[in-house]
Amino acid sequence: MSREIKFRAWEARVKKYIDWDNFMNNPFGTWGMKAINNERYYFQQYTGLKDKNGKEIYEGDILKTSSVSGKGDIITTIEWSEFSWKEKLIYSPIHQFYEYFDFSDETGVDSEIIGNIYENPELLEATA
Repeated sequence: MSREIKFRAWEARVKKYIDWDNFMNNPFGTWGMKAINNERYYFQQYTGLKDKNGKEIYEGDILKTSSVSGKGDIITTIEWSEFSWKEKLIYSPIHQFYEYFDFSDETGVDSEIIGNIYENPELLEATA
């Protein structure tokens, strides 16, 4: 089974996501390497999974998942780390031993995207 390869681009100057097709079909030439080199655009790859509401999960998304203990929600962000997708722990109501969780095909089943690292940086300091 193959995974759909897609990206989105965060435009740092105007602080919003731009449509990927418009980005790639820019009439002023190819932005790719220039954009990466000047840090004007930040590219995030689609993980191939969707959250419980059917929304595509991208690198940099912030997820909320109910803890199995029922004591609150676990908040994570999606990162590429050590050659695979991982969930990085932001907050957990229970003691956690690991900073990163393996990202699996089941990740989106019980998770909900509540934001992303650019539009909602305050969520990176979530406490509940």
